[in-house]
Amino acid sequence: MTEAEKALSERVVYAGEKGIKCVPVGRNSKAQFDASDLEQGVSSLEFSGISGYEPTELVITAGAGTAFSEIEHVLREGEQMVGFEAFNRQAATLGGAIACGLCGSARPFRGAVRDFVLGMEVMNGRGQRLRFGGQVIKNVAGYDVSRLYAGSWGTLGIILSVSMRVLPRHQAQITLGIECDIEAAIKRLCEFAAIPLPLSGAAYYEGLLRLRLSGFETAVNAAQRRVGATHLSNEDLFWSSLTDTSHAFFERDQTSIYRLSLPPATPPLDIPGDWLIDWGGALRWLKTEVPQSRWREMVAQAGGTILPWPARREDWLTTGEPSLDGLQTRLREAFDPKDVFS
Repeated sequence: MTEAEKALSERVVYAGEKGIKCVPVGRNSKAQFDASDLEQGVSSLEFSGISGYEPTELVITAGAGTAFSEIEHVLREGEQMVGFEAFNRQAATLGGAIACGLCGSARPFRGAVRDFVLGMEVMNGRGQRLRFGGQVIKNVAGYDVSRLYAGSWGTLGIILSVSMRVLPRHQAQITLGIECDIEAAIKRLCEFAAIPLPLSGAAYYEGLLRLRLSGFETAVNAAQRRVGATHLSNEDLFWSSLTDTSHAFFERDQTSIYRLSLPPATPPLDIPGDWLIDWGGALRWLKTEVPQSRWREMVAQAGGTILPWPARREDWLTTGEPSLDGLQTRLREAFDPKDVFS
């Protein structure tokens, strides 16, 4: 162990003995999701810096406290990019981006955060430094434990470093717009999902269906001709505002906002309010004054789940399914038997 790791281990062990809570914190870019006392924060910023980058292998390794923007800068110079769009990436650290598991509109087309994690070094609730996975893409031996940490919100331990797969940077990217109502938008999204298009985003809001195309220039141009929609300019801000939930839709007032996960082909739900659709129909944001008790069952019958927004750290860690919640509890007990990080 390094001196920083030894000091961290001693703090975790002491916390376990005294019943003190520890909350992993980088640059506090996820503060809106966490009601924890910041005095409980355990910083990951000492574990920073890019320790390995192999452009030909499409793999980068960095400390958990490394600024996400630094990683993006290095990859940009190599004509590569991170495969997922991290929440609040201008302020985020790599560890925080992995631990929260939140990602933008490319999620259904490129994969979730966990799909890009190859290996990881962590500190568990016993103060032990553990290493899972590796630094190569073809690493399939055993169960990929490192992926459990993506979306764990720091409850399994403190991430020290991460090796992740990256992607070649796309040559071209455009956004197309189709004016339609919400029923037609969902129908079109289902049609587009059935044909080979270089989609990296598909969202609907206020009568406009937006399709983001990314990839080789020839493929993007061919897809534009096939879709036959209007080319919209200066749309990067729109897509980043969905990733960071900074779009005007999310402005706080007295109206409640909910994050609904649904099967993409689910018809529009009869719930009064404003709707914003992302992830090709699988992620639907609802802004409504109607109490959740009146429409919760409707969402459940459609096979969906609901999160109030902004969701708290504990909200992300329960599903309402006894089998899944029980499995998560047993995992936390295995990695953190003294309940240091919960």
